[in-house]
Amino acid sequence: MKETKIAGIILSGGKSSRFGRPKAFEQFNGKPFYQYAYEALAPYSDEAAVVSHAALTERFTAETNFNVIEDQPPYIGKGPLSGLYAAMKLLKADYYFILACDMPLFDETAAGKLLQQLTDESLNSIVPRSEGRIHPLCAIYHKDTLPELEKQLETGSYRMKEWLNRIDVSVLDEKEHCIPVSCFKNVNDQQELSAIYEIENNY
Repeated sequence: MKETKIAGIILSGGKSSRFGRPKAFEQFNGKPFYQYAYEALAPYSDEAAVVSHAALTERFTAETNFNVIEDQPPYIGKGPLSGLYAAMKLLKADYYFILACDMPLFDETAAGKLLQQLTDESLNSIVPRSEGRIHPLCAIYHKDTLPELEKQLETGSYRMKEWLNRIDVSVLDEKEHCIPVSCFKNVNDQQELSAIYEIENNY
């Protein structure tokens, strides 16, 4: 496959209502969640960026030198799809490797294994599956999926599952991507944060 341009996109615009405070800035072993996501994607990205909402932009700008972009009208604050839309509109790339900021165990090695599956430039998307569950917020999407994304957003539907049904999705199981189950653990509340620490301590 010819050389392609990869944009690494950290999704950090969620409301974090169950967690009680912005998850992106939560500390895990001395580093904020967003830093883990950045370190996973940056080695493979021609450009990396954080997609956030306006309330967090100032803090990201103060704490990092990351490229911070915000949801774009008319789809502001509409969830992960609005974040992906903003990234695709503002950053030029062939593929967009998105990663939710609340998966601190997903590391550079895991990202590399997923990218190794990108062997056919005709692929529209690569979405890993682990323990029977797909992970569309830790996945790779081609620029050609943008028109279908725009069509769905125009209908007022912001469901990730519906969008995946609109595009050609290559779903990879554990035997194909070889990424440990623990890498896909995300944190929505304090209990799940404790579980992540327990996994880390058992390594």
